[in-house]
Amino acid sequence: MKRNFYTTLVLLFALAFSMNAQSTMGPIEVNTIGGNEVVAGDTYPENIPQGTTLNVTGSYGNIGNAVAAWVAYDVYAPDWSGRVYNEQQFIADGTMGELNGTIDFDFTFPEDAAVFGSLDTDSPAFYILQVRVEYDPAEDTFWNLFVQVDESTGTTFPVLEGLEIAPNPATDLISVSTPNNLEKNVQVYNMTGRLVLETNTMNGQIDVSTLAPGMHVVRVEEDGKISGQKLMIK
Repeated sequence: MKRNFYTTLVLLFALAFSMNAQSTMGPIEVNTIGGNEVVAGDTYPENIPQGTTLNVTGSYGNIGNAVAAWVAYDVYAPDWSGRVYNEQQFIADGTMGELNGTIDFDFTFPEDAAVFGSLDTDSPAFYILQVRVEYDPAEDTFWNLFVQVDESTGTTFPVLEGLEIAPNPATDLISVSTPNNLEKNVQVYNMTGRLVLETNTMNGQIDVSTLAPGMHVVRVEEDGKISGQKLMIK
């Protein structure tokens, strides 16, 4: 799978409001996206260039009542009032594929898919890879993962190996270290994808005492290599 580390994926944590709820008809379990283990409401650990195909694996229950299953790339308005972009690709719907409770599907982001940040206005839109199953009687269940899709530039960056951030959780200072400990550009994003801190550092000591409590993503670039980790602020 093509990996693009131009910037680390941001947008974090579980969907707010009613989008968190899953139907009791047949909860979806998604195990991997593009070979990476994932958790619902989490973020994919890399940027996704337009045109990328990701394999989605998992399962869903209540097979006898399932009438359709699909994967979609959805962009929701900043106030969750509706979708402003949708690309839906069916796993099975009664006329194609088999509704057997298994998910093993290659989802392709269109070459002109809405890119991260392009639809944001005063507050960020929500960019989501969604796996959904519809049941009869009319009810469905869904599984959401925040993603960041970028324009496909063909530029790829190697992974920054050995990144360590401690302590985690943190309250005031964190230490950002790598095997080479060269100068690093460090960016911290909050759960809505906003850049809340950016600094260059050699010794890796960073003051995070001004950050709001909650989950964040720390993106670190060193010597042309990029990696990121989650960071909980207490």
